[in-house]
Amino acid sequence: MAYIKAIDPRGFQIECDKKQWENHILTRHPELNGLENDIIKAIEEPTHGIIYESHLSKSRQVYYGKSPYHRAEMMVIVEIKESGYGKVISARLNSNRPSGEKIIWPITNP
Repeated sequence: MAYIKAIDPRGFQIECDKKQWENHILTRHPELNGLENDIIKAIEEPTHGIIYESHLSKSRQVYYGKSPYHRAEMMVIVEIKESGYGKVISARLNSNRPSGEKIIWPITNP
């Protein structure tokens, strides 16, 4: 059962179950405790309306959003399936974006 549910700007359903939230995300990033709504907002309304492809995997997409902390933004990594369904793999507060991310939405002309 989903603990976090969101619909991204493309209409993709993104979920995070309680086990992933507690055993993976909060274990590594306890500062996110209580910031579930910030994660939902990052997915539903990513910064500048842009969704990125992860520099580590083409099946992972990255959403950025505001966080309650100055100088850090919410970073949410989602594994997307071909069906338009996604699972949150990780989330963290981020002050430096990794190089090599590619804008995948909105689609821009080359």
